[in-house]
Amino acid sequence: MRNTADQFPLTQLHELDTQPLDTCQALGFVADGALGVCEYGSNVGYSKCGFPIGDAHMVYGNMCAGCAEHDGNYDTYVRQGPIHRGPVLSSFDGTTKTTCRVR
Repeated sequence: MRNTADQFPLTQLHELDTQPLDTCQALGFVADGALGVCEYGSNVGYSKCGFPIGDAHMVYGNMCAGCAEHDGNYDTYVRQGPIHRGPVLSSFDGTTKTTCRVR
C-alpha cells in the first residue's frame, strides 16, 4: 500500500488511546486481514521495497521517535521520516501484499 500522490509506502498503525481503529479500518475497510511486511529503510540490509523514492526513505504512519519529519504520535496517517529501518505494508511491485477484509 502506498500513497499514490508521492509514492511513499504505508506502515502499520500503532495503537494509541486516541486511535481506536486498526490499520485497515483507518483506510476505510472493515477490519485487518493479513498485513504484509517488507523490511524498509536506509540502514544496511534494508531496502526501498521497490519504491522509487531515492534516498528519502519516508513512510506514512502514526508514530515515530527521532524522525526528522513529524516526530511523535498522531491519530491518523502522516508522513514521517527519514526511516532507518522498519516494516511497510507492501512492496511497490506487489510481491509483498497487505489484504484488508471488506466484509
